[in-house]
Amino acid sequence: MSKYDSIQTAAELVAEVQAHGLSTAQEDICRAQDIFGHTSVEELARLANDNGRNNDQGQPDPQGSWSSGRRPTQGTFYSIAFSIWNWEDATRFWNLHTNPERQAWQEDKRIVGELQHKVMVAEIDRDAAKNLLRASEKKASDLIDALTDAEHGVIASLDEVKAVGHRVAHGGEFFAESTLVTEEVKEKIRALFEIAPLHNPANLEGILSIEKVLPGTPQVAVFDTSFHQTIPAINYMYALPYAYYEKYRVRKYGFHGTSHKFVAAKGAALAGLDLAHSKIVTCHIGNGASVTAVLDGKSFDTSMGFSPVDGLVMGTRCGAVDPSAVTFIGDKEGMSYDQLNAMMNKQSGVQGLTGLSSDMRDIDKAYHEGDERAILARDMYFNRIKKFVGEYAAEMGGLDLIVFTGGVGENSDEMREGVCRGLEFMGVEFDAEANKGARGTDKILSTAASRVKVAMIATDEELVIATDTFNLVR
Repeated sequence: MSKYDSIQTAAELVAEVQAHGLSTAQEDICRAQDIFGHTSVEELARLANDNGRNNDQGQPDPQGSWSSGRRPTQGTFYSIAFSIWNWEDATRFWNLHTNPERQAWQEDKRIVGELQHKVMVAEIDRDAAKNLLRASEKKASDLIDALTDAEHGVIASLDEVKAVGHRVAHGGEFFAESTLVTEEVKEKIRALFEIAPLHNPANLEGILSIEKVLPGTPQVAVFDTSFHQTIPAINYMYALPYAYYEKYRVRKYGFHGTSHKFVAAKGAALAGLDLAHSKIVTCHIGNGASVTAVLDGKSFDTSMGFSPVDGLVMGTRCGAVDPSAVTFIGDKEGMSYDQLNAMMNKQSGVQGLTGLSSDMRDIDKAYHEGDERAILARDMYFNRIKKFVGEYAAEMGGLDLIVFTGGVGENSDEMREGVCRGLEFMGVEFDAEANKGARGTDKILSTAASRVKVAMIATDEELVIATDTFNLVR
């Protein structure tokens, strides 16, 4: 009998994990580790404390979402998400997804899945889903075997896989769009290890692994940074000595590009705008968060910079800060560069401000209980987003649409209202009733009379990767 047979809901799983004294911030690593074959939640707790958990840029996600990750220094897990798509009818029919808030038992939608790294298959009942989960209880290196499992697999043989798409964190100035993987492309990804040490090595390892398992199968690299390569120099350059740009390519690169590209296009369609003649601000708000100015369908500016630490107040990242404040702290505390980097990336944000959590659900709870530091942290978090919306509207000379997406963006009605409140002078008429309780869907959140539309769009970066892969190999 499988240990999963008795679990019927996500709530039951969370209760089981919490019964062993794990914090909210550790639950998702436990789900992943348990599915990948570790024997006890106690061991998972130890590994969680050793490793933490990482999402798209190496930080915890408040909605439990891991898009890709790195091999930790201790433990034996990978953070993986992938889908198998059938392009005859554009169906995603095998999906290792990651968001327990958005994905629950929804048999009426023909979607199965509630656990981190759980296989989700369309048109399948709950019992079959559990069998698939058991079929995928293998280490990451063995997961490919589950695809062709005689009893539970979704393809007859690996020959059915005609192409593989990969999310790659950093494309530098090399890649302004997705590209077929070649030896030259792999060398360029490797050349960027220095400025993306947490992610590009793992991304390249995924490409090399597929080469061994599926030799000769075309592969496509889709870069988080490529959408932002249209940003003009006035917005991507830093006012540092120009020699450092020439020597080291120190500049703004931006991240979450795949998501910003997707939701800008989908939001424009929902709002009835012509993407090619529009002014849109997209807000990808999760534990890692960024805002992008999308002018006529192209990235014009974005809040993350040379690294993902810049811009917004985030879960554990400080966002924009006077560099002299950081060097002052380093001097007083005798901290090394690595320690300062860790402080800004892993010990700051709402976690650092409150001392409570990096999870906005925990911050919301403390806020409503009157915790003064939680009130300060949440107000700063909301206000920083609002500042970038206003800044980017000024840069573009106007605004047609504000889009919210990401784990917090799609689930926090309080955040969306908090950001839009006070923007009436710009032409925003926010519909509080439409916003109330809206989660994980595509919806207009402004009134019919609003000159500037507001929308919530459920991002789907996997669809962008699948689409780019299909188009490049077609």
